[in-house]
Amino acid sequence: MKESEIIERLSKNLSPVEPLWPMGQRLLFGSFIIISISLFVFMRFWGVRDDLHEQLNNIWFLVQMGLCASLIVIGVLCSFKFSIPRVKPPAAWIFGMILLHMGLLICLLGFLKTDPHEHINFQRFWNYFYMPCIRAVALFSLVAVIIYGFLIRRSLTTYPLATGFFLFSAAAAFGVFAVSLYCGSCDPIHILTSHFIPMILFSGLGLIFGKIFLRW
Repeated sequence: MKESEIIERLSKNLSPVEPLWPMGQRLLFGSFIIISISLFVFMRFWGVRDDLHEQLNNIWFLVQMGLCASLIVIGVLCSFKFSIPRVKPPAAWIFGMILLHMGLLICLLGFLKTDPHEHINFQRFWNYFYMPCIRAVALFSLVAVIIYGFLIRRSLTTYPLATGFFLFSAAAAFGVFAVSLYCGSCDPIHILTSHFIPMILFSGLGLIFGKIFLRW
């Protein structure tokens, strides 16, 4: 879109508007709402995993949760930044998102390789997908998309694909983060197929979302 078209679009029906909150405030507000909803679901319906206290002493579990939390923060901030016309987030943020995705995958594969009893039968790979966890990841991710998406509802992004991708990546990372608190499986194959792969696929949906719903 040309700059003149952007100016024309922005200048129509000019009227006083309420300024957007700073990105940090929107991130904290959205995260507070999402965490509150998640806590309600856990307390009312699911509960947390029985070995959560033990897992908090497990370095692999802490690394996984830390990577997901970092993906949430950077992804949301990138989507907020991209939602501003003609503004891109710092290249380090984008590079950080790529590194975090790669780091999570490398950790999964590395943890899998260290267990001699775990072998993936690629001929029956579909059997490793556990639908209850996949549905839960999708559910929490959808909640996060709605909340964070509401906070960029007034955006006029000139990068709809990037905005949608980073928004959905952050939401999917939250989905994995939340499901990891109640899913009692420590099997790296399960985490790879039923947590990580759905997160990647859900992130990809952000491109479609941006193309359809964030275009001018």
